[in-house]
Order: sequence, then structure tokens, then C-alpha cells
Amino acid sequence: MNRRCFHKDERGAAATEFALVLPMMLILVFSIYEAGRVFQAYNIVQSSARDAARYGARLGITCSGATASFDDAGSMTAVQNLARTGAIDGTAAPLLPGWSDNTSVTVSLGCVSKTSGSTTFAGRYEGETAIPTVKVTAAAPYGMLFGGLFGNLAINAVTVSNAQAWTQ
Repeated sequence: MNRRCFHKDERGAAATEFALVLPMMLILVFSIYEAGRVFQAYNIVQSSARDAARYGARLGITCSGATASFDDAGSMTAVQNLARTGAIDGTAAPLLPGWSDNTSVTVSLGCVSKTSGSTTFAGRYEGETAIPTVKVTAAAPYGMLFGGLFGNLAINAVTVSNAQAWTQ
């Protein structure tokens, strides 16, 4: 009977090491990919909120004390549509999958008094008593591709949100 010494036999060692390391490497690769997708979604939401706030600041706004309102009744919906779809009329596809309605886009209007603090306003606001501001807060659902990969952590969906404030 031929007895081999198993501690000196290295056949199959590479396959065993590969089988042990592969699950950890796959989790690492998929996690990096998913982190990139989350970062991309955050940038899309940030850009859309910024663009919508800039657009809203260019619309007609009336200041009454510390509160403000759009001159046109449809302006609020147009700003929300722009943030969610990138189109004022809202007919374009959502910028992120699952971002289906405007309820996750909040548009806040306010007025800053010209006499507040030590700031002096000139130029466009020379004769104005208050300066209108537009703040757009957008929150979009984000579905993870590899949410089930993490098992009991229950990371299947997150919300990506951003707020931007602009004045004309």
C-alpha cells in the first residue's frame, strides 16, 4: 500500500484558495459598482434640484413680507417637473427609475429683507425691499441592483436627496 504524505502534496491548493477568496472578491466588486451607481444617482438629483431652483428663481415671484409666491399658478408644477424629469411640461421620462411623481420635490419660496445683517444689495435689487429666494428639495427612490446580496441587512432601497437654494 502506497502511503502519501498529504502535508507535502500541493495539488489543488490554488483551486481551494480561489474558492475561499472568490465570494469576498465578488462582494467587493459588486459593492464598488453599487457605490458608483449611488454616487451617480446623487449627482443626478443634486443637478436636477440645482437646475430647478435656478429656473424657479428666474420666474416672476412676488414678495410680501417674509413670504413669497409665484406670479403664475403653474410655476410650482413646472419647477417640480423640471427637477424630476428635466422637462418643464413633465412629459419626459424620470431622470431616475422609480421617480414617478412630484410629491418628492418640494419647492419653498421665501424673501430676504434687504436690511437684514450688514449685507448691502445693489444692481437688480437696488430699489427692492426684499429679495426672493427659491429652495428646491428633491428626494428620489433608488433601487439597489445587488440589495439581496447582503442578506439580512435589508438594503433593498434607499432615498437619494438634495436641497438647493437660489436667488435671481
